[in-house]
Amino acid sequence: MNFLNLVNSFHAPTCIISVERLPDGGYGEIRLVAGNDKFIAPIEHPAFVAPTNMPGLPDIFQTSNKFIPNSLYYKFLPKDIGFEDICYRSAIKKMPIHTYVHLNDIDIWFDIFSLPIEYESGNICYCSYTVTPCDNSDIGISSSQAGTCSEDVIKTCIKLHNTNDFNKSIKEVIHDIRLICRAETCTIVTRERNTEQYSVLASSIMKKRNVMDISKFQNFDEITSSWLNLLYGKDCLIIKDEKDIEYISSVDHQWYYSIVKAGIDSLMLFPLRYNNDVLGFICATNFDTNNIMRIKEALELTTFFISSKLSGYRMIEDIKHISHTDQLTGIPNRLACSELIEQLIKKREKFTVVSVDIDSFKNINDTMGFDVGNKVLSQIAERWKMIADSKLFSTQDHIFRVGNDEFAIIIRDHRSDEEILRTIKQYESILSSRMTFNDRDLYITASFGYALFPDDAQSSDSLFSYANAAMNEVKKLGSSEHILHFTSELFSR
Repeated sequence: MNFLNLVNSFHAPTCIISVERLPDGGYGEIRLVAGNDKFIAPIEHPAFVAPTNMPGLPDIFQTSNKFIPNSLYYKFLPKDIGFEDICYRSAIKKMPIHTYVHLNDIDIWFDIFSLPIEYESGNICYCSYTVTPCDNSDIGISSSQAGTCSEDVIKTCIKLHNTNDFNKSIKEVIHDIRLICRAETCTIVTRERNTEQYSVLASSIMKKRNVMDISKFQNFDEITSSWLNLLYGKDCLIIKDEKDIEYISSVDHQWYYSIVKAGIDSLMLFPLRYNNDVLGFICATNFDTNNIMRIKEALELTTFFISSKLSGYRMIEDIKHISHTDQLTGIPNRLACSELIEQLIKKREKFTVVSVDIDSFKNINDTMGFDVGNKVLSQIAERWKMIADSKLFSTQDHIFRVGNDEFAIIIRDHRSDEEILRTIKQYESILSSRMTFNDRDLYITASFGYALFPDDAQSSDSLFSYANAAMNEVKKLGSSEHILHFTSELFSR
């Protein structure tokens, strides 16, 4: 067959691909047999010349290559399991394929058609492969499926809209997506901002399954950190059989062993991206490999819904964090303190509000400057936060900066007045260690006043007022005792 004449009859960039059919029904070498001028042009004259500032652009798209017919495909295109699967299904399985591929890092969509050619040469099968860059507004439902996949995904992802409980809704969505994929597990893993720390946001697991949940891997953090490299220049990663698993062995041996140990036979992995920021990943394991393209499109569509919603959710959380955080010390502020007190009052939970004022702090600002004063406040907050986070005692403590040199401590789960006093003394005593700034040693003291709910007051304002009254009384007394419990007699003095 004259493949050059055939491929030149196509208007869009097109090549003819040969796929070696193996005796077991799998595939071997995949080659580019011929290409029309529109397909060959970007190979021999790439639009991007290395080095480029575009992250995620495969090196092969930046390198000029002389097109040689019947060459192995990865001489001119990135080596990719997803691409190989399209060629295999079209050439060997004789399936017409229409799908879309998105290069996330550079935000380029490709509209792809692959058609089987009714011609074979021994064990070599052929298909055409047409690829056209397109705008995301042109993307429609693939002609290789009846649209039910897209409809199912949209229906389930609607649950994320106008929800008051994001975490509950995302768990319902991932459960539905697992059913659509007919997978044993489906998991959403999120990535902390600007770090390599990952955590499972939601996971759906079939009751009777043969595979281990991916979040239970001993080296979970290391594995998830490697996914960005595995997906470099790709829209997704598809593992459908033993041959693909062996491919993982060649690029990430540690993950390969985890896959085998976990009983994973197939896996599909998509990045969750929003504005070129990787928010995490969605992963389906042991899915229905008879419907790979349908499942790929389902997960691809799902990532757009989840990425958008996750980005919005994080934005709201960021705004909430900023509005509830003291910008100097990084600990919660007065608003956060007031909200926690209101929550505890509604729950009728016993707790203690401690008002704290740093003694003679004005003198530090006046003699050493505001920069040193800010450093003192930051170090105090750091020391107190360390005590609260250590959970060395039976109480649960929360630290807040509520004014210039004023702090508040909320103490929960105390069982006696003695335990309250013992807890406050921990915060007092840690200030005894000197602080050194500009070669000068500072010894900081503070005054502590506290009031109990519900014994001393029933409202947030009253608790603050009573704790402040006790703290101010400590300052007036000027004694060696720096801690005072509020009593009604304070208002009669």
